[in-house]
Amino acid sequence: MALWYDFDPTGRFLVFQGVGAAKVDAWIPIARRAFREPAFHPGTHILSDRRELDVPSPGDVDEAMAFFRSEADRLAGRRWAIVTNQWATSYGMARMIGLYAEGIGMVVQPFVDLVDALAWLLDEPRESQALENAVRWVDELAASRQPDDAAPC
Repeated sequence: MALWYDFDPTGRFLVFQGVGAAKVDAWIPIARRAFREPAFHPGTHILSDRRELDVPSPGDVDEAMAFFRSEADRLAGRRWAIVTNQWATSYGMARMIGLYAEGIGMVVQPFVDLVDALAWLLDEPRESQALENAVRWVDELAASRQPDDAAPC
């Protein structure tokens, strides 16, 4: 299991990615560090690219929501797109997080398609060059990372 994050070159969004069986308790310190980076300014939205991660457990949702509440001042007003794999369980848990996140003023939307997620996150039409560039950057980031390069969990 490995997790990492980066900020897109345009400064519009932060992306979290990983591979394997990532637990929320391993992700929280990584997210906390990202939320305190100077690049995480007001208006920076968030993409969780979970396409290569295993299905989260129900306990992970509770732990994630407790963390979100503790970070509410940094997360309120942001959009957060969660791209899951095709498993219905992953998508359903992302929907649950979205419902809970409304309570802290954050809009979370699950997707199974990266293009749809980024179009929503960045408020870009599907045929825009900016969207095409963002999708390419996210895919290249995932391809360039190997578990040995990523933050240990």
